Amino acid sequence: MMDSYDEIKKVLSLIDKKDISVYKGDIDEIGLINKKTVSEGVRIIIDEALKKDERPIYIACLGAITDMAHAILLCPEIANKISLLFGLAEEIIQLVDGNII
Repeated sequence: MMDSYDEIKKVLSLIDKKDISVYKGDIDEIGLINKKTVSEGVRIIIDEALKKDERPIYIACLGAITDMAHAILLCPEIANKISLLFGLAEEIIQLVDGNII
């Protein structure tokens, strides 16, 4: 998890996108996750998806999508409100017309 977090921060810095938030996620694989312990990444996914906002929500992922799976396990109703973007590049950020979390 920390490798992905650090890499995302590095890429955003390199493309001069310091205004995009990055959150720390789960440190365990999905089968080992305790549903009572929620990482900041999982919490922000759920909180943003539950907001009354008509804009689409795009989540940029690098590596495993454990946080996304954990968020949907905890709050299944958010599944249809979110689109995942794999990898992270300036082109993706420029194409998105909505919320990036």
